[in-house]
Amino acid sequence: MGEIVFKLTIPNEWDEDLRKALERKLIVDVIEELEKPIEEARKFEEIIKR
Repeated sequence: MGEIVFKLTIPNEWDEDLRKALERKLIVDVIEELEKPIEEARKFEEIIKR
């Protein structure tokens, strides 16, 4: 399995909760984008099976 690393510079004024919220949002968004091709492939397989 591979690894994706993001390095972001955020303002020092941001508290830890805001930093963690941004991190969680990025992770969710990236995972959703990575899953799109898999979902499309599954749909295509189901169409082919019919």
